Amino acid sequence: VAKCRSRLAVQPHPGRAVLFYSQLPNGKPDYTSLHGGCPVLAGQKYA
Repeated sequence: VAKCRSRLAVQPHPGRAVLFYSQLPNGKPDYTSLHGGCPVLAGQKYA
């Protein structure tokens, strides 16, 4: 949980999304797109 507060976080809003491109234009993996989820503090998580 400590890492969740020290990195980039996005506040959820109904009807919005976050998109991560996992490949480069040449088809190789884009390792800078690696991401993770943090525990939900209140409410429900939708994925």
